[in-house]
Amino acid sequence: MSERRELRIVKTPGSMSLPKNIKRQYQVFAEQSAGRGSPVVTFNLDQPELRGVTEVKRSEASALTLTSQQMTGSGRWQLTDKAGETLAEISGQGLLSQGWVLSCRDAASEFELVNPQGLARQIAKTMLQGETEGLVLKKGDDPIGWLTKQHRSAGGGVLAGLKRFVEGRDWVLKLDDQSVGADLEIAFLTCALVAVVALEFSSPD
Repeated sequence: MSERRELRIVKTPGSMSLPKNIKRQYQVFAEQSAGRGSPVVTFNLDQPELRGVTEVKRSEASALTLTSQQMTGSGRWQLTDKAGETLAEISGQGLLSQGWVLSCRDAASEFELVNPQGLARQIAKTMLQGETEGLVLKKGDDPIGWLTKQHRSAGGGVLAGLKRFVEGRDWVLKLDDQSVGADLEIAFLTCALVAVVALEFSSPD
């Protein structure tokens, strides 16, 4: 079985300068680097609520664009490449539902990023590894990953606990299959970004 791939989504602090016309920025790091290396993806938002155009910069490929297609309600977004070809589409499941549907150009079936309440309690507990905040990524009825909020540092003892409290937490996307292709991974990350922004505005940390 492939090892899990973990991708940490780190919001750039408001105290740091951002590129011109950028209101908010998120950088994604492979969990092994934990923010100490270069980001694998950078999301530059021109609107804090993702209701505008977001630049998706990749470290090893050309930039993509995430465009809001629906300014009200639960939202709908389109991820396109430099040529304007659609790679993926994301849509909210409803104002009262913590869920998003992802359809990808190179995938036959849709994916869902949803609240795990509908899953069996033990399955949800195992997937979220005891975390109280999280969403499950599903392909059909099968869980294939999850998005949880986790502390930035690990370790035991009282001092480690204090350090975790001071440093805060980030959202981490964990994929069961490390062999996921680059286009599908960026689609998963973009869907995760949509969820993260929505959750941050509904319950700021």
